[in-house]
Amino acid sequence: MLIAGIVAEYNPFHKGHGALLQYCRECGASHVVAVMSGNFVQRGEPALLSKHARAEMAVRNGVDLVIELPVYWALSGAENFALGAVSLLAAAGCQRLCFGSECGDAGLLQEAAAALLQQDFITETRERLKTGLSFAAARNQVWAERFGGPLAGLLQAPNNILGVEYCKALIRLGTAMQPCSMRRAGPGHHDRAPLAGIASGTLLRRMITANENWENYLSAESGMIVHREISLLHAPAAAGRIENAILAALRKMSPAGFSRLPDISEGLENRLYQAAQAAVSLNGFYRLVKSKRYALSRIRRLAMCAFLGIEAQAPFTLPPYLRVLAMNPQGAALLRAVKLRGELPILTRAAQASQLSPAARALWLQEQQSCNLYNLCLPQPLPCGTDLTQKLFYLPKIQP
Repeated sequence: MLIAGIVAEYNPFHKGHGALLQYCRECGASHVVAVMSGNFVQRGEPALLSKHARAEMAVRNGVDLVIELPVYWALSGAENFALGAVSLLAAAGCQRLCFGSECGDAGLLQEAAAALLQQDFITETRERLKTGLSFAAARNQVWAERFGGPLAGLLQAPNNILGVEYCKALIRLGTAMQPCSMRRAGPGHHDRAPLAGIASGTLLRRMITANENWENYLSAESGMIVHREISLLHAPAAAGRIENAILAALRKMSPAGFSRLPDISEGLENRLYQAAQAAVSLNGFYRLVKSKRYALSRIRRLAMCAFLGIEAQAPFTLPPYLRVLAMNPQGAALLRAVKLRGELPILTRAAQASQLSPAARALWLQEQQSCNLYNLCLPQPLPCGTDLTQKLFYLPKIQP
């Protein structure tokens, strides 16, 4: 048995994701586990479709077991996002961590990860931050001064950066899981035109939202689920439907409240507070906060965390349970083996959350609150509690 792990958002599951899944099988994986963000994604937005619909997509396209990445980590920056996700893959017994990157060289990414974890590199990056640079700019500046050759431009490409964060997580966790990287083909994440028959996630979300001939860029299984969710008025979810609610939450916050959000650096809470008092739209809020130092993606995550009530003082540095969203018979067999190891509590039914420790249950309740608020993002809003009544998706027949 060789278990491969994938970290994903599947927002939605498209042909590029299918190529990575095929790569896992070509690397000898008998089982594939995906850790997938829940109803909110790292861009600081609600996912286009619910986590249950996207988990079903994954299993219908060949993933064996889908585990939810709790919202605290799903709405984190790349480092914490990767650490939380990789820790869940390790708890699931994965021996390989498979991901796409621009370079396609796992060894090179491991070398970069080890360099970034050196204390002198960390110290120098912090010094550059004091000059007003963003974290990414400060790190890239130090990197450019220290490394040439194949490493020189490594941190300029988004999937290389995420791959390095995965490798850093492997080092920090001390797991024996080995990274395997497929060279990415097709468009980049934000490309506005298809390439080689593949559309980027950004383009697909825009096309589905506008109902613009998106079917050719998804598998039949994914397309069926998108059509079903749209017909039920459960998709596409959109942050615009809760814009005033987010602005209201931001306006009610004090500087002290902003200071308790995740990923707040000194002084940013005052900038957020002033912007919240002045802005009359979310885009206006983002513009008032954004600067050379503060990237738009970070600001969007902070705004969503404020709305959802997520604070930095989480009781755990790593997810404290495995919540299963979907599986097939292969995944069910794997889950039995995971249960025998007993590294983390496993939740296949909402009722099992009552057996969690008080701190873990607090995270579970935070997840439920975020799901209840996600339901307001839908074309036809749903009441609270739907995540408690939704059963995990089980596909009896393994897809070829």
